[in-house]
Amino acid sequence: MAVNLIFDDNVSFVTVKGTGPVTITDLRKAYEELLNDPRFVKGVDVLWDITETKSKMPTLPQVRELQQWIKSRLPDRGTGYRAAMAVNQTFEYGLARLFEVYLDGMPLTFRAFRSRKQAIDWLTSDPEEK
Repeated sequence: MAVNLIFDDNVSFVTVKGTGPVTITDLRKAYEELLNDPRFVKGVDVLWDITETKSKMPTLPQVRELQQWIKSRLPDRGTGYRAAMAVNQTFEYGLARLFEVYLDGMPLTFRAFRSRKQAIDWLTSDPEEK
């Protein structure tokens, strides 16, 4: 997956825009790229825009491993943030919803959306409305 990080001063979140085929390994690499970017600020909300990707079916152990890995990165990533994943395919939406369940109970809020607009609307809304 090719990744473009978009830090826009006009919005309150960072966009991770992916294109091409995407695997669990690609998501981890993109996450590391975000954390290592000098513009990154702990706890910032993020939009994972994978509307222009094609996912390869991960196994449940791989999804669980990614959840554990994200948990291990909390000291660097921060807590209390919101992460939205925008997808455009039913398959990817199902995977993102599964991941939403795996992240439940962690000190962050992750939501899956069927469009970029829905994800942005959620990220720019009042967090108390969730």
